[in-house]
Amino acid sequence: MVKRRKYIIIVIGICAILWWLVVGRWYRPKVVLGPENGQDIVQEIVSPKNSIDIVSEEIEPVVEQETTSLEQTQQYKNETEFYRMAKEQGIDQKEASIYLQKAEEANLFENHTLALTEVIIADMDGNGQKDMAVSVDMPDSYTYGTGCIYFCMNEDEPYCFQDEEFPFFFGSTLSWADVDNDGNTELLIETVGTGCGAAGDWYHAILKYKGHKLERMKLPYDSRLSYGGEIEVVINIEAQENTYSAYVPHLDETIIFEAPNANMHIKEAQTTIVGGNVRGFFDVQCVTYQGRNALQAVEYLCGEGGTVHALGVAVFIIEWDEQGNSFVADWWIVSEYGKATK
Repeated sequence: MVKRRKYIIIVIGICAILWWLVVGRWYRPKVVLGPENGQDIVQEIVSPKNSIDIVSEEIEPVVEQETTSLEQTQQYKNETEFYRMAKEQGIDQKEASIYLQKAEEANLFENHTLALTEVIIADMDGNGQKDMAVSVDMPDSYTYGTGCIYFCMNEDEPYCFQDEEFPFFFGSTLSWADVDNDGNTELLIETVGTGCGAAGDWYHAILKYKGHKLERMKLPYDSRLSYGGEIEVVINIEAQENTYSAYVPHLDETIIFEAPNANMHIKEAQTTIVGGNVRGFFDVQCVTYQGRNALQAVEYLCGEGGTVHALGVAVFIIEWDEQGNSFVADWWIVSEYGKATK
């Protein structure tokens, strides 16, 4: 009997050891956390490292996938717009793809985080080789100064024109010529912003291409160091109905022109100042005037009815002398009644 009891005790001991080896080492009982041992148990059961690994494994690929999708969508938009704009300039898709590849290799779209707002492909410096201007900005952004215009001239490194005061979101108008007749090409940039009233919200810049480098020139008649340029025009209402005079103090010259009166005309013997130019230059472009390259700038004119009372526009032809100084070579007024000159 004693011997049998000894065998039973041995068997029970062996079973207990086996249970601990198989089950006990991996078993974690549910624990009710208490104020004394709670912190230790939390540290034992919850592993911060494992938690971070889990978050990393589950969330990071999702974010990467969403980012990739946004970039792919923007890339599609940029390429579609690039080909469309090139086609409007008479450039077929095969030729356009060469310039698109050039823009991609230079990363002008910054991995397609930027949106294409304008592309111009043309021989800007007159050497027989086409150049390219690419305007980009933040997608769906109407913030000034966030964009850039890249100029890819010949085989030069792309030049980025940036200005915190400039709007790039609506694209830009670009014209080029040797406007100051010094033997170098000037690139004229014109962009429009969100401002309203009169002719709108315009910004301009002139870049000179010289020695395979682009440098910014001062805009003529921009005494405010702003971005529009301006020549003061004083509008007087004349005694004759629907008749005005435009006086330019800088030139000390006057042009009489016809435009509709806004209110019942006040018949007085003396003239009365009722308006003038508003907002400065717009529709600035390179032109040919009397066989020479020149700059044309236009100003909006208002009358006695305020800014909304559009009398017409003043058109100025600006040239440069041999010393590099700009001057007004000619000017005239255009209203709905026609053109009036000095």
